[in-house]
Amino acid sequence: MNKATSDYWADWLVDAVAAATQDRRYLRGDAEEDRAVTEAIFLNAKKAMENLLANHSVRAPS
Repeated sequence: MNKATSDYWADWLVDAVAAATQDRRYLRGDAEEDRAVTEAIFLNAKKAMENLLANHSVRAPS
């Protein structure tokens, strides 16, 4: 598993949440950013991606 891959997609998810909600609390680097929330989103997404990449038998839900 590549750390850069999990970091990339976790980072992407934080950006996606910010874009979808149009809420500045999720916009990293913004004065209104809620760092605890953006860090929680990032770390949860990173863990999910690491688990996904560790399990090579990824299947669509039935």
